[in-house]
Amino acid sequence: MRVSRGVPPFLNRRRVMTAAAVVASGGLVTVAMAAGPVVYSEYTQSGERESRLALPDGAGDVKLPRTTAAATVSPDGRRIAQVGATRTATRKDARYASWLRVTDARGGSRVTVVEERAAGAGQPPRRVIGGRPVWSPDGSQVLVQVTSLTEGSYGRTERLRCVVDTKACSPAGRLPDDGEPATFGTDVVAWQATQGPLRWEAPAPVRGAVPVRCGGGAGRTPMPQATVAPIDPAGGFGAPLRLRGVVGSFESDVYPTTAGVAAVADGTVAFDLPDAVTVRGRLRCSRRSSSYRTTVSLGLPRLRLRTGGQDVVLPTPPGLRRGEGLTLLTLSDGGAVLLTRPTVTASPGTVSCGRGGRVRRCYPESDLSLEDPYYEDDETASGFAQRAWRLRPGARAFERVTTASRAALRTLKASEGLVPADGNAVLAVSEERIERVPLDGGAPTTVVRGRRLALELGGDGDTAMAAEGYGR
Repeated sequence: MRVSRGVPPFLNRRRVMTAAAVVASGGLVTVAMAAGPVVYSEYTQSGERESRLALPDGAGDVKLPRTTAAATVSPDGRRIAQVGATRTATRKDARYASWLRVTDARGGSRVTVVEERAAGAGQPPRRVIGGRPVWSPDGSQVLVQVTSLTEGSYGRTERLRCVVDTKACSPAGRLPDDGEPATFGTDVVAWQATQGPLRWEAPAPVRGAVPVRCGGGAGRTPMPQATVAPIDPAGGFGAPLRLRGVVGSFESDVYPTTAGVAAVADGTVAFDLPDAVTVRGRLRCSRRSSSYRTTVSLGLPRLRLRTGGQDVVLPTPPGLRRGEGLTLLTLSDGGAVLLTRPTVTASPGTVSCGRGGRVRRCYPESDLSLEDPYYEDDETASGFAQRAWRLRPGARAFERVTTASRAALRTLKASEGLVPADGNAVLAVSEERIERVPLDGGAPTTVVRGRRLALELGGDGDTAMAAEGYGR
C-alpha cells in the first residue's frame, strides 16, 4: 500500500449517490449491488482505522460502532447488516457477546437478528458469530457464520441463514475445518436469484513429489482447480463450476485478477485462465544441494456463463490479451462489466530438492518453500491501458465500452478497488477518495475524501474477544 500524502480526513465530503457491499473469499470477489450508502473505513488523524457510513442524502457521514467488524448494504439500499462482538470487563470478570444486527440506511433503528452470549460471568461463549454478512437478492435473508468453541481450540464453523424480519435462523451447511475461527471472511461469493448462495472451494494443495534427474526436466504441470457450487445441491446450478487461476504461495487462494465470479440476471458469469501452467526448467545438482527453476505460463482468459445448469463459453472480448488481469462486477441492470487490471506476471522461482545426487524428489508447489514463484499484478507493465466491456442482460457476448471518457478510464486505472454503482457506473476506490465513474460519458465525481480509505472495516468487533485468547 502506498504511503498516504496526508490528505486530512473529513475534508470536502460530498453527496453520495450509490453504494456497494463487497463479499470476498478465497481470492474470488463478487459484489452485491446496493442503491444506498457506502460502508468504508479510513485512518483518522490519531492513527486509528475508523468504520464509517456515507449517507446518500447529503446529510454527511456517520461513524459506525467500534464493535462492528463487518457490514454490508441490502440490495435495495434500505438496510445494513452488521456483524460484531463486544467485551464488557469489570474488576472481577468479563462478559462477551457476538451478534448479527440490521439497521436502517442511516445506521439507526437497530434490530438484533441473532446473538451469542457467554454462559456466565468470566466464561467464554460457546459459539461466536462472524463472517461478512451476505444478503439475498430480495433483501429478505442474510447469511453469516458461527464458530463453535471447545476448551483450548476452535470447533466447527457453520453458515447461518437468517430471515431478517422474523429473526428465524437455520443451518446452511458446514465450512471446511481449518483450525481457525471464520470471523473475517465468508466462503459465499455470490447469491444467484434462481440458484441461491454460491460457495467457493479453495484449490486443493498439490501433493506428492515429482521425481527428476539431474540435468533433466519435468515439463508442464497444470494449475490446481478451484470450484464454485451452490450450498443447496438441489438449487439447479448443475455440476460445480471449475476455475483455474494463479494460486498464492500458500495454495489456498487464487489471485482475484486471474479468476472471478459474479451473479447476473441470466445466471452466473465467471472468468479464469484455463491454460495456466507451471513450466519447469532443468534440475541443477551439486554435492550439497539440488535446485529446480520454475516459471508460469498464463494464456488467454476464458469467460463463461452458467445458465440453466449448462455452461456457455462466451466469445473472447475484443482486444483482450493473453495473461491480462481482470475485474468482474455485477451491474444494477442485471448485467456485468469486465475491466482490465495490470497484467499478472510471475517471476521465476527456485525450488529446493534436497541434497545432490542423480535423482531427487522435488516439491515444486510446496508452500513450505520460501522461494516459490511470486505472483503479482505488474503495475509497471508497458502499454497497459484501462479498457472495459459490458455484458447486457440476455446477451451472450461482452461488447467493448466506447463511451467512457478519458478521465473515467484514468481514474479506473489508478484505483485500488472497484465496486459497482447505480446505473452504468462504478465506484473507484483509492487511498484518498471514492469516486463515481460513469461508463457512458462524463467525468468522475468525488463521493468521499479521506485518509487511506478502504472498503474493509476498521472496527475491532471480532478481535476484542480474540485478544483475550478465549477458545485457545
